[in-house]
Amino acid sequence: MASLRSCLALSILAAISWACDNEARESPPTPRYIMSFGTWGTDPGEFRYPWPIAVGPDSLLYVGDRERIQIFTPQGDFVRQWPISSSSSIIAVAPDGSFYFHNYDGRGFIHYNTDGQFMSVFDFVNMVSGLEIDASGNLYVSGLRVYGPDPLNPFIEGPYLWKFNSNHELIKKWGYP
Repeated sequence: MASLRSCLALSILAAISWACDNEARESPPTPRYIMSFGTWGTDPGEFRYPWPIAVGPDSLLYVGDRERIQIFTPQGDFVRQWPISSSSSIIAVAPDGSFYFHNYDGRGFIHYNTDGQFMSVFDFVNMVSGLEIDASGNLYVSGLRVYGPDPLNPFIEGPYLWKFNSNHELIKKWGYP
C-alpha cells in the first residue's frame, strides 16, 4: 500500500511540475504586419498571379507571376524580370543565385542562371509538392511518383523525398512503400 501511495504522490508531483513548467513558458509572439508591395497588372513590379516565392542567397525575393519571374529587394523594390516558358508552381534558388522552377503543367524543372538565361531541363515528371536546394547545390524534391501506360489511370506511389546532386543524379530516396 505504501508503494501505491508513493506512486500516486509522485504522479501528482509530476503533474503539478508539468503544469507549472507549461505556465512559465511564454507564448510565441503574435505575427505583425510589416509591409506589402505591388499592384494588379503586367508591368514590372505589378502582379497578376503571384504564386511561388523564394529568397535567394543575396536576400533577393524571387516571385513567379504567370509566365515570368520577378525579382525584388527585401524592401520590395523591383530589380528585374525574366520571361519563362509557362506558369511556375515552385521556385528554388541555388547558392550561386541560379534558380529552378517547376512548370505548373508538371513537365520537370527548368534551370536558369543569374541572368535569367536557360541552362537546362531537369526532366522529373511527377507530382511535385516541394523543392529546396542546399548549400552544396543538392536538390531535394518531395512528392509522389506517377507512372504507367494509362495516363488516365496512372500508378501512383509515395510520398517520397528524393535527393539529387547538381548534375541531377539521384543520390538518395526516402519514403513509402
